[in-house]
Amino acid sequence: TVTLASSTTEGASAFTGTVSVVTAPVSPVTVSISSSNPGKAAVTSSVTIAAGTTSTTFTVTPQDNPIKDGQQTVTLNFAASGYTPKAQSLIVNDNELDHYTFTTTMPSSIVRNATASVTVTAKDINGVTIPTFAGTVNLSAANGSGSVTMTPATATLASGTATFSAVFTQAGNGVTLTATDGQGITGSTNSFNVTNLG
Repeated sequence: TVTLASSTTEGASAFTGTVSVVTAPVSPVTVSISSSNPGKAAVTSSVTIAAGTTSTTFTVTPQDNPIKDGQQTVTLNFAASGYTPKAQSLIVNDNELDHYTFTTTMPSSIVRNATASVTVTAKDINGVTIPTFAGTVNLSAANGSGSVTMTPATATLASGTATFSAVFTQAGNGVTLTATDGQGITGSTNSFNVTNLG
């Protein structure tokens, strides 16, 4: 039996899993381990279950690369003489930022100077949230006539997401809220109107 976390993220800290047998062997059992994609998740090449015991641990080391390759599934294979081979899947999330998404759908109309709770999320190329992402985005609002004043000017993401209270201090139609970082990566909301009256 293999016990292992179901997912990890590129560049995350190494972690351990457990390989076990039902009955304690009378002599040591060497378990060979391989990864279908060591460029994503490297693994201890072999471990030994000591005589008289039923389990041992192995180490998985998530790898990092600069490629926007999205979420990948890696298969870890386990083999030992006299035992049925086992395979365990591990999802490796990408940590390369592709875009930001506002998970909040803005209402069609917002009253000027009222507060709107808004959430922005960091996404990989496949639209999966990057759980290890941390960073600050600049916030701005605009429509066809130009910028629309608002607060706050920035939002800080932790664990891939940030929720903030947006206040639009200028009325306008067809307004879009946009998040932009220093690398030119952006994300925008649906359009909405900012009205003077409710």
